[in-house]
Amino acid sequence: MLHFFYKVHLSDDDPLQGAVLTCLPEEDDENYADAIVFEPEMQANPDGESCTLILPETVDGYPLVALEDFLPEEDGETDALPITGICLPKTLERIHPGAFEWLDQLERFHVAAENPVFEADGGILYHRADRSLIRCPMGWRGDTLTVR
Repeated sequence: MLHFFYKVHLSDDDPLQGAVLTCLPEEDDENYADAIVFEPEMQANPDGESCTLILPETVDGYPLVALEDFLPEEDGETDALPITGICLPKTLERIHPGAFEWLDQLERFHVAAENPVFEADGGILYHRADRSLIRCPMGWRGDTLTVR
């Protein structure tokens, strides 16, 4: 099982109000006590040999608003299927450029249709407003990608 960590942003001077996926800080880090564990849904794909990571709209009642440069922790008791898809919720507003580096077999992004900031087209992740490219998954299987 993969465990993810998040912290909560609720200060008045922070434009993002909600949960932020993050890496587990080192034990001597001042933010260590603020990291909270959760286990997201992993849905087996029809091939039975891979899965899709489904990020929730809320984590413990807080909207999931941002992905930092995060890595999950493995509990060591599972033979996890490779993650080839990821579903991003409508609440997501910000993604760190390195957020998906650990997903080396990722083939496609899915984004909730109601997300006002991001969209996926053909498995590729774009900013909705200007259609600028955010990320092509490392395992994308298309023949040609045309970037505007």
